[in-house]
Amino acid sequence: MTPLEWMLFVAAPYLIFGFALGVNLLGDKKPRC
Repeated sequence: MTPLEWMLFVAAPYLIFGFALGVNLLGDKKPRC
């Protein structure tokens, strides 16, 4: 495993969590049909 792959492997859960959180916040601001 290269250092870059290791960094991606470690950062992936944070990226997924941040993305889900951002989608939730954006979804709350938009009116739901």
